[in-house]
Amino acid sequence: MSNLYNLTPTKDGYNFTSVSGLTYSLYFGCHYLKDDNGKDIKAASFGFSHEPPVGRDRKYDGKIKNTIQYVILEFFQNNPDTGLIFVCNNKDRYGRHRYITFSKWFKEVDAPIEKFDCGEIHTKDGFYTSFLVRPDNPLKEYYVDAFYLTIYEYFPGISQSEFELSDIISFQ
Repeated sequence: MSNLYNLTPTKDGYNFTSVSGLTYSLYFGCHYLKDDNGKDIKAASFGFSHEPPVGRDRKYDGKIKNTIQYVILEFFQNNPDTGLIFVCNNKDRYGRHRYITFSKWFKEVDAPIEKFDCGEIHTKDGFYTSFLVRPDNPLKEYYVDAFYLTIYEYFPGISQSEFELSDIISFQ
C-alpha cells in the first residue's frame, strides 16, 4: 500500500481524495516580492485546501502529509533555483492551524530546504506565511531579503527589529 495518495494534475497543481472523502486541491501560483530597489520579483507560491470543510472530529491521515510533502519536494527538484511562498488562507479562521501543521510537517522532512517565517507579530494579526528555498540556491539571500522587505511594505507600522530572522528552520 502506497504512503501517498494518487495525484490528478490540474491547471494549477494537483487534486487528490483522502480515504475520508475529502478532496484536496494543491495549487501553485505567483506572488510578487519587492527587492530593496523596489523592483518586482516574480516568486512561485503554494497553497492547499480541501472540500468539504471538516468539523472537529477529524482523524489523522499521514498520507495527506506525505502527499503534500512529496509535491513540494518535487517542485524543488524541478525548480532548484527558485523559492516558494506558502500562504495559509485564514478566511475560515484556521490559518494558524495550517501554519503550525505545515511547520511541523517540514521539521520532519529530510530534504535540503530552508524555511523562513513571517514574524510572530504578523501572525497575531492573522497573517501566516513562510518562504521556502534550497540552501544551495545562488539567489537565496536575495529572495529571502525580498520576502521580508515585502512584508515590511504590507505592514508599514511594524519595524524590522520587531521580527528579525528569529524563526528560521533548516531542513537538511
